[in-house]
Amino acid sequence: MGEQKSYYDILGVALDASELEIKKRYRVLVRRYHPDVATDKESAKSAFLEITEAYNTLINPNKRLIYDASLVTRTFKTNKSASASTAPKQERAGQSQSRPSRESTYSGNRSNTNYATTGARVQSALRHARRTFVGGQLFLTIDACREVIGLDPRNVDAHVLLGDVYRIQNRYDEAIAMYTIAAQLDPRNVEVQTKIDKLLRSDHVSALGEINERQASLRMGLNFIGFAMIGALLLWLSMGPGKPIRWFGYHLPIIDGWSTNLILVLAFTGILAGIILSVNCWIREIDDELIFPSISASGMKQVSYPIGLLLVILSLFNFYAAAGIYLIIGLLQESISGSIFRTFAATVLLTLAAAAVYNSAGREVLLFGGNVVFLALLLGWGIGDLFRAN
Repeated sequence: MGEQKSYYDILGVALDASELEIKKRYRVLVRRYHPDVATDKESAKSAFLEITEAYNTLINPNKRLIYDASLVTRTFKTNKSASASTAPKQERAGQSQSRPSRESTYSGNRSNTNYATTGARVQSALRHARRTFVGGQLFLTIDACREVIGLDPRNVDAHVLLGDVYRIQNRYDEAIAMYTIAAQLDPRNVEVQTKIDKLLRSDHVSALGEINERQASLRMGLNFIGFAMIGALLLWLSMGPGKPIRWFGYHLPIIDGWSTNLILVLAFTGILAGIILSVNCWIREIDDELIFPSISASGMKQVSYPIGLLLVILSLFNFYAAAGIYLIIGLLQESISGSIFRTFAATVLLTLAAAAVYNSAGREVLLFGGNVVFLALLLGWGIGDLFRAN
């Protein structure tokens, strides 16, 4: 039997390779051996699984430390076995015959017991992974999924759930790797294949996301038009702020200085910003961000909870309160979305710009203009997704 290759040999990196070197090498190998792009599918499948396993171990500091220790142990055992091979065959044969034969009598029972114990641990860890995923505790989900995979490397559910976590965290290369392994283990799983296809079409995937030149040109033109329109609207507002709406003075005195022109500018600049962010893929698709896929506590049924609805309702009263509550919850659960954070930043910038040019009630715009801008930006986000390049 040939000597088993180490993870360092599989990736082609040195024993003291840095995390950046490992990532760069992994991406190169993914481009070469991913089953969806390789010519020899069978060989690529086997190589890709090895590469992914090696990468997931060496990229994790704790796992790498344990693996390095195992390499030392393996080397020691190999040397010890080589030394033992020089001993007389008769002596080894005598030692073999002196072993109690009753050990084999109970080996079947011990094997069954160990299998049952491992299966129970797998199910327990998988339930814990699902519960933490529903609660948004993504790092706990990762640990639980890795525990499941360590006990049962062929567990499809753990690979899919780990891929979902990586996708939410914008770790697209690792998400594709987990989904691909799940697809190889369960080729009939249409949902997993759909997730792979969706990620492979995304410009965020460094392994395969090559932006078409024509699409890039169209986006450049759209960016120019969109930013020009936003600038023109703000200029128009500064030159013609309009008269305050009387109804606000009677019923909403906190914004009694707002005019129709101001509301139109806030709304249209928000829509344009949402379209620009979406079409340029600076934010992910709205379904992935505002309607998070989750799993029920029993793990039998997949459900969803619309966090976007919470943001919309809170933004009707105060945008800053909605953003603050979301960020606090996200920090506690370690699951802040980069896309939503960018929409918050865009909303604040547009609100500041509108407040600066609307001299008659700039303070009111600064305090409550984000309500209109953010809701309009969500609308533009949805519109932009309709034209997002697939």
